Amino acid sequence: MDVSIVGLGAGQIGENDVTEAEAAEVLNRPLGLGVALIDTAAPYGLSEERTGRHLGRRRDESALSTKGGQ
Repeated sequence: MDVSIVGLGAGQIGENDVTEAEAAEVLNRPLGLGVALIDTAAPYGLSEERTGRHLGRRRDESALSTKGGQ
């Protein structure tokens, strides 16, 4: 698997005060610039849900990383 050397930490888009339009911009712009690694996790609020919603149609353009635990 090839991914970009730079990734996007998607924790910020999980915050309740971030709008859906802002989340879409934060997620889609980096892909357009060649960033192909998105880091998200369940503890990041709405981050995983928004990542799926806004990048689902672009799934073949990026790799997702997440965390597991207790």
